Amino acid sequence: MTKIFGTDGIRCLVNQEPLTAETCLKISKTVAYLLSSNKPTSGRVIICKDTRLSGYLYEPLVTAGFVSMGVEVILVGPLPTPSVPLLIKTLRADIGVMITASHNTYEYNGLKFFDSKGFKLKTNVEKKVEKIISNPKKYLKITNYNYKTGKALRLKDASGRYSEYLKSTLNKKHKLKKFKIVLDCANGATYTVAPSLFWELGHKVISINSSPNGININKNCGAVDVRELAKTVVSNKANI
Repeated sequence: MTKIFGTDGIRCLVNQEPLTAETCLKISKTVAYLLSSNKPTSGRVIICKDTRLSGYLYEPLVTAGFVSMGVEVILVGPLPTPSVPLLIKTLRADIGVMITASHNTYEYNGLKFFDSKGFKLKTNVEKKVEKIISNPKKYLKITNYNYKTGKALRLKDASGRYSEYLKSTLNKKHKLKKFKIVLDCANGATYTVAPSLFWELGHKVISINSSPNGININKNCGAVDVRELAKTVVSNKANI
């Protein structure tokens, strides 16, 4: 049996197994089959990504896999991983997919799958996916031969939905202190939602590394390199 999943979803170098275009498509179709009540032409999936260049490769592939199985796809664009469980709940989705390689640089990418309750796939489900993909006969059996496919649409207000939810978790009875905050967005998925959120809460925001170009995500910034962040906090006499 081919090993596909690691400790936190799937992650590897772009265009390498198990994230070649061919295998990525198979993974998406198999997950759609297992998590959409095992019925073709049913279900809804949220697909989110970060700012990596290869997101333009994997977003269409994952979309095609689910659409081919009759699943409705909702694309939400670049947002952080915690937004996926929230959007699964608010949009009554059956599946969520996050296309990301977390703190790794742009040469890497990955897939994280979530069930209808917003939890990451259980180990037994991951093993079922691996068994089906490793067995050509089993994989052919799950293929949807129905002429009716799913469809895909892009949700334009996903960032706003996530931001409003985060603000709703704050205790409105407590008056928030106003801070000068430096945000290192690592040229990643929070590059728009984080600065806007803290500004809306009344803070003075200094945003760095918030101009992603597809290849600068986590490059000398973010969690793997805090030198620029520390320097900016000191030079601007920021609180945080």
